[in-house]
Amino acid sequence: MRFIIEARIVDEASSSEPILLGEMERPDAELDPVTLGFTLAEGRRLVRGAQQALVTEQVARWLQQRSVCDCCGTPYAHKDERTVAFRSIFGRLALPSPRWFQCACKDGNTRRRSTRSPLAAALPERVSPQLEHLLVKFAAHLPYARAVEVLQELLPLDECISVSATKNRVRAVADHLETIVATGIERLPRTEEPSTPAAKVTSIAVDSVWLRHCTPGRSYARQVSIAAARASLADGTTQLCGHVTKQVQRGST
Repeated sequence: MRFIIEARIVDEASSSEPILLGEMERPDAELDPVTLGFTLAEGRRLVRGAQQALVTEQVARWLQQRSVCDCCGTPYAHKDERTVAFRSIFGRLALPSPRWFQCACKDGNTRRRSTRSPLAAALPERVSPQLEHLLVKFAAHLPYARAVEVLQELLPLDECISVSATKNRVRAVADHLETIVATGIERLPRTEEPSTPAAKVTSIAVDSVWLRHCTPGRSYARQVSIAAARASLADGTTQLCGHVTKQVQRGST
C-alpha cells in the first residue's frame, strides 16, 4: 500500500497544483506496531514540508502586495534576490527576500537610489515566538544541552537550535522580561509623602500560634494560624497587630 499526502493552496480565484508532502509504503499482509501509522521521522518530514509550503506561499503573496510604490503606484525596480533564514517550530525555512530600488518619487537621486528589503525588515528576529517559547520553557526545567536534545528528537529542529543559541535566547527573554517589569513598576502611581512622619520603631517581636475552634461532640475542628507582632516605638509606647496566615478546614486533634 502506498500512502500519498498532498496539499493544495486554494483561494477565491484559483487553486494551485498539488504539493507533494510525503509518500509512505506499508505492506498489506502485515500489521506491525512499529509501522502502524506514522513514524516519528515521517511525521517530522510531513510537518516540515507543510510548513515550508505554507510559509512560502504566505511570503510570496505578502511581497506581491508590496511590490508597488504606495505613493504613485509604480512597481519597484528589482535589484537582486537573497535568502532569509527563518527558524520555526517545524524547521528552518529558507525564504526568498528580494531587494528593490526605492521609488523615484521618494528618492530624488536617480543615479544612486537606495534599496529596500521588505521581508528582512518585517522579520528582524528571524525566529518564531512559538519556538522561542519552547526553548525557554524546556531550558527552565532541563540543562541546555538536554533541552536541545529533547526538542530536536521531537520536532524537525536539526538546523534550528543549538546549545549556545538557546543560552542566548534565554538571556534575551530574561532581559526583555526584566525591562517589562521595570517599566511596569515605574508606571505605578507614586504614594504621597505623609503629612506627619511615622513613629520610629526601635524593636519588634513576632510570634505565631495555632488555635483550634472546638465544637462539642466533634473530634475534628477548624484550625487557624495567627501571627502576632509587638513593636516598641521611640516614644516609649508599643503597638500590637495580628494576622491570620492560614486556615485548615479539618485538622486532627
